[in-house]
Amino acid sequence: MAAAEAAGCRVVAVPSVGLIEPAPGRTVVRSLEDVDLPFLRSLITPMN
Repeated sequence: MAAAEAAGCRVVAVPSVGLIEPAPGRTVVRSLEDVDLPFLRSLITPMN
């Protein structure tokens, strides 16, 4: 997660051992079952 964020990537995090706080560019989900293509598309902002 830290490497992806440092590279400027958006991150979808699934907590397993500890708590993960939401942050700019980071989305925390309960499970990967909550992630589908419309969800991922909603995270992308078009570049102008």
